[in-house]
Amino acid sequence: MEDLRFMTERGANVNGKYTGQRNRPVLVWSKTGAVITKTKCIETLKMQSIVLYECKLRHNACLFEEICQETYQELPLGTGRLYRHTAMGQKGKNQQEQEHMQTFMTFMSNDLFSMIDDGTILIQKYIPH
Repeated sequence: MEDLRFMTERGANVNGKYTGQRNRPVLVWSKTGAVITKTKCIETLKMQSIVLYECKLRHNACLFEEICQETYQELPLGTGRLYRHTAMGQKGKNQQEQEHMQTFMTFMSNDLFSMIDDGTILIQKYIPH
């Protein structure tokens, strides 16, 4: 499941092509700058996710994700949303059938927001590629 994938340091794409760069995770441990793993998100930060939408066409799942994210895009980063841009999932003309494509909603705990407030966790600023 990729419900917390936006938290990871994965390959960066520009116009659908891998650039050799890495994405900057939204949240990191402030003392070390280390990426917060999915296990830590679930066990330590008490994050939970639910599937909002599931289908076999990537394009449809990406459109649903884009609509959900655009609804909350005006919230400041860290006060209700942790993604930087809307509709960053793969999409395009290639709508080949997959086993299933899912769109998630991830819930943050009060523990996470307390750790941001006390400086344990840092929201990294966005630096464009």
